[in-house]
Amino acid sequence: MASATFRFPSSSVHSLLSHLPADSSPFAALSTLFLLAIYRAASLDPGPHALTVVTDFRKRMYAPLPHGFYGNATHFSRVEVDPAAGLASVVREMDSHVSGLQEEEYWSAIEWLAERWKHGNGGSASTFRMYGPELTFVKVDHLMAYASEMVEGVRPVHVSCWVGGTEGGEGVVMVLPSPEMAEGEEAARTVEVTLPAEVAEKVFTDEEILGYGTTVVFSGRVN
Repeated sequence: MASATFRFPSSSVHSLLSHLPADSSPFAALSTLFLLAIYRAASLDPGPHALTVVTDFRKRMYAPLPHGFYGNATHFSRVEVDPAAGLASVVREMDSHVSGLQEEEYWSAIEWLAERWKHGNGGSASTFRMYGPELTFVKVDHLMAYASEMVEGVRPVHVSCWVGGTEGGEGVVMVLPSPEMAEGEEAARTVEVTLPAEVAEKVFTDEEILGYGTTVVFSGRVN
């Protein structure tokens, strides 16, 4: 597997969004940009492909929870998209899927996990991979990591996330906040990508992605 971190300034994201419906989200737009690059690099068969979308559901409950309530509260859901339909079509499908998630689905997933844990002797007898067996897109761009202060008056200049245990899967794309967001550039995003090395080699130099003026701040093999 290989990993890279892409920094998209506000101007890049606005340029991408200018080709899409007015209500398109940066998450769906950037996810689809990388999905299409992966589709080209991996020479995937034409037709719909199943993706995993990971979202935070704390603020989507009937009684919203504060972001600090859990270390994380992520929901894994599945959506089928057709990369051959083009950028705008896949972005609409992704945004529609995320906005259409209901609280009942979150509780159903929680109950399913509880049952699996119960019948797997506390999880030890029945482990399974969550991230990356199929191409996984993680939406965590709402977390204002760059507003935190580990030392009074000092904020981080770069925040990085890494998901272990993805080896042998199709890969993970994480859409994260950017340090520019703390300065009022709310469209800016950071995208971290982990893919099989042979696919990553092509995606990390993809002209469509680099054409939006992104900066690669890190790349390398992860195992």
